[in-house]
Amino acid sequence: MSNATGGTPSLVKQDNKMVYVVPVIDNGNNVGEIDIDAQTGANLGGAGGSP
Repeated sequence: MSNATGGTPSLVKQDNKMVYVVPVIDNGNNVGEIDIDAQTGANLGGAGGSP
């Protein structure tokens, strides 16, 4: 079981749209990110995660 939490989001421009990049933190380490469309709230995917 993971105790991962969301870190502080940053607002960036990706492919001509504004996106919140939310870091995923596990045991104090950045293990990935989730990208959220700032306009629609849609989950756009991300990177990282558990092996």
